[in-house]
Amino acid sequence: EARDLYLQVLGRQEFLSGKTSKELIGPLNDIVKTSCMAGACYDAMPQLKRLLEIKRATYGNNYADLPFNLQLMGEACEKKGKYAEALNYFNQAVEAQKRIGGSKNNIDMMLAINTGRALEHLSQKPAAKKLYLNLLSQAKQRNLPEDDTVYKAINARMAKLKGSTK
Repeated sequence: EARDLYLQVLGRQEFLSGKTSKELIGPLNDIVKTSCMAGACYDAMPQLKRLLEIKRATYGNNYADLPFNLQLMGEACEKKGKYAEALNYFNQAVEAQKRIGGSKNNIDMMLAINTGRALEHLSQKPAAKKLYLNLLSQAKQRNLPEDDTVYKAINARMAKLKGSTK
């Protein structure tokens, strides 16, 4: 029900401010958040695309949550089975994170794991394995403890990859 309310708010704000106004960022964010929290980011793909367009037009290509927005688009595409499109968004998220936030909190590595998952869906398992091995190397270079979330996520993907190639 919250999503429906936010859609009404969005319609009202569009009427008042126009279809591309930065005033739509709040209502669009609310729609995306409520949809994703309900496990249905894919239902908010049109709003997420508009949110990306408006934020890019307003703030340029270096706003702080750009990697997160691109990540959500990738996940939504992945859930719809649009793996090539998901891969594109995941790659954009990694590049945006490197450009905007660098390796802070190892977010770049966590985003890259999603790139590997999309590669797996596209039957590009050797490329996914190469990516995961590169990420393991980066984790070691960054002196991450072996019980770190990054290691756990990479090892889980590697195990799944190994199990799918038997």
